[in-house]
Amino acid sequence: MAAIPSFPGNRPVARLQADVFGVLRLAKNPQASFDALALLLGEYAQDLLDVIFLWDHPDDFVDELFYYGLPARTSLQPAAIERNRGAFPDADYQVFLDAMGYVDKPHHQERLPNPDASGEILGAFRDLYESTPGLDLDRELDLLQDRLQQAFDGIISLW
Repeated sequence: MAAIPSFPGNRPVARLQADVFGVLRLAKNPQASFDALALLLGEYAQDLLDVIFLWDHPDDFVDELFYYGLPARTSLQPAAIERNRGAFPDADYQVFLDAMGYVDKPHHQERLPNPDASGEILGAFRDLYESTPGLDLDRELDLLQDRLQQAFDGIISLW
């Protein structure tokens, strides 16, 4: 664990792993889904964190050192930090707290805009660089950026 890097003149970006919950737009009963979600994020939030920790760390590994996630909700952070201190007493947890102000947007796990076309473009680029000796990579990266931007802008579509 270390401070997040940044380059001169640029905002640092923390690639934090985020587990999130939501209600799908097409849920059969969105109100019941929302009510359950509200309980998980409210009254039972600490219980949910404990279940996630146990799920990720089965009993046969209980003596190993594991990282217990740091919740975004500030009221739940002290307990998570104390639990981590048992396994990692010398860690500076302020690094995590400070990094929350610099999460990448969009998040690295989000889908690309126009995902079908974007995926096709990236797949074609991968095939090109994996199969073309002497490829002018700088030129192809510029073309890739242009094609992806067109897909993001909706100019390129598979449908």
